[in-house]
Amino acid sequence: MIALLSIQTPIVIMHGFMDHKDTLLHLKHKIENAFPDRKVINCEVGNGQISSIVTPINQQVSELRTCIMDDEDTKNGFYAIGHSQGSYLFRQYIELHQHDSPPVIKYFSLAGPLGGQFCGRKSKCFHVSFPWFINNYIENHVYKDSWQNGIGASNYWRDPYQLEVYQERSTSLAILDNIREYSQQRKENFMSVAQIVLFGGPNDGIITPWQSTFFGVFKENKDKDVVEYQDRPEYKEDTFGLRSMVEQGRIEFVQTDLDHLSYVLNNNFIENILIPRLK
Repeated sequence: MIALLSIQTPIVIMHGFMDHKDTLLHLKHKIENAFPDRKVINCEVGNGQISSIVTPINQQVSELRTCIMDDEDTKNGFYAIGHSQGSYLFRQYIELHQHDSPPVIKYFSLAGPLGGQFCGRKSKCFHVSFPWFINNYIENHVYKDSWQNGIGASNYWRDPYQLEVYQERSTSLAILDNIREYSQQRKENFMSVAQIVLFGGPNDGIITPWQSTFFGVFKENKDKDVVEYQDRPEYKEDTFGLRSMVEQGRIEFVQTDLDHLSYVLNNNFIENILIPRLK
């Protein structure tokens, strides 16, 4: 019965930042070839590339939810596979909607910025070191309403040099971590997922710090020193259920040597590492 349920459970995949659903076609076809009787739903936010940048996360998650609910086959639950920002969207979907929408049964995060994103001072952004005036501009604007309501990545931008402002102004990550506007419902939603599998590694090149893929963050006032997930106050206090999930053995951390895009293109990874976990 369990094996049959797994075969019938649909899979929803979601693309990342500055991307569109066509980037996931290779992944989609590989999964369909491995499970010919299983539906794979490839969701997209707006028009893809542009919308993934200039649409706030709350709206992107709303569009993802619509994509999921529009397919009747998801009503009893589905497996979620998110790449990059798409993985973050699934995290928010789980915490905000797991109790009132088709539930995520298993959640697979491919290089997702689950602990947030920050780059620009000592850490490079997309392999590039920004000049000081760009860093200053971002620092002065990222938590203003114009950015929080207009640029998706600003909603999970965790600036270690202004954490108080981040905690007060972030419209997504600070809420998901349950350090502001605490909600027991969000914690219960996160913990209702049967299994979470996180993929990430030091060769990512896009997510900074790369440990964010495992809920790690930059240390306060540093952007080279990293606080691993188990050393974060949010973990120790179990604010959103991460510690409970780890202690129950329901989260798997898989470190790879892949770069950011290879998670959806590398045949060896897809066929030998990801697909066996979808059974």
